[in-house]
Amino acid sequence: MYWTKAGTNLPMDVWEGGNYNVNGYPLGGLIGEIDLPALESYEEHIFTFPWSVPNPANYSTINEPWHYCLMAKIESPNDVSTLPEHNGFYYHFLNSNNIALKNVHVINNTSSNSGKIHIGNFEENIKNYRIKLSRDIYHFPNTNIFEEAEIKFTFDNKLWNIWQNSGSQGTNFSEFGEKTIIVHEDTEIFLNNFPANDFGLLNVKVNFLTEEYTSNNEFGFNVEHWDNNSNELMGGELYLVNKNERDLFTADATIANNTLNAVSINEPAVYNWYDANGNLLHTGQNYTVNNANGTYLLEVIADYDGYKDMKEVTITPNNTVLLHNIYPNPTTSNVTVQYNQLNCNNAYLMLINVNSNASANYILNLNNTNININTSQYAPGLYRVVLVCDNNVTESHNLIIQ
Repeated sequence: MYWTKAGTNLPMDVWEGGNYNVNGYPLGGLIGEIDLPALESYEEHIFTFPWSVPNPANYSTINEPWHYCLMAKIESPNDVSTLPEHNGFYYHFLNSNNIALKNVHVINNTSSNSGKIHIGNFEENIKNYRIKLSRDIYHFPNTNIFEEAEIKFTFDNKLWNIWQNSGSQGTNFSEFGEKTIIVHEDTEIFLNNFPANDFGLLNVKVNFLTEEYTSNNEFGFNVEHWDNNSNELMGGELYLVNKNERDLFTADATIANNTLNAVSINEPAVYNWYDANGNLLHTGQNYTVNNANGTYLLEVIADYDGYKDMKEVTITPNNTVLLHNIYPNPTTSNVTVQYNQLNCNNAYLMLINVNSNASANYILNLNNTNININTSQYAPGLYRVVLVCDNNVTESHNLIIQ
């Protein structure tokens, strides 16, 4: 029985604890050997290997989980593979029933909603590789995680530089944040001129989107490692993702002068502010901008399970009529909407059910700055609170009624 830190390309030398290491610690090695008794036809038995697991902290170059892969190999003079089990460099897992590899990362959609893997070239020559995404339709033919979640690749410096030096080539991706891209089903990333005997680290992160929430709860996808010259599949990593049920939330924000204020989702969360190109500007619930005009993206990520929602916020010279607070949100029986002094002759709020488009209007008193609405009569779901001044739609925000 052997172990190695999870990766997409695992030669024999890595499994056997050869020359490759992280922070001076081996990338893999032998767990142990045991003698197996003779097994009758159709008989099965579970064998246990004691293992002093290496300290995961020894490999902490990216502050994300990096699990172990396992390989079991049966050796018997009476059970010899017809096809060669290795070529002196790689094991041929498909050639033998006596070699089994488990290279799976399980995400249970709690705070650790990511998994790190290594991508390397363990040969003596420079190689051209491509990394490809695909659904696990074998185990989960009826669910598609790419329709319900955002999946990100975050590269370490080594992988990022290799990709940049090869022209940032790829398909079906978008850059978002530092050394980070959003990937999709059938995304391909080309890592050309990958240096010999070297590897880098890739962190794969899953954030389910509240706007795409369904009753599905089990998903799977593959990160595949291909030799781009020979078109040979070198290996990969299977991600199994279990989604938990939760009360939904919506990202929302208000504007006061030049300060963007994220509306609290009433649970621990991270509030990130980005520019229109996806560059992180600030982490925190409130952000004061230098340039009064522009479009900003608010990203709200729940601490517990990584669920996220986003809101686009635009500051214009006419941002003078504002709904500056809607609470509680989510609500059950009542909601209070606070608004600035309105510079119009008449104004009202529309409460619109996003699913059915049914709506109700609430006339605003221009001498007041808030209104309380009884929501107990409305079906649970996602609504839009729309401010209309002098028959013009001025601003709108999400409201969840439970």
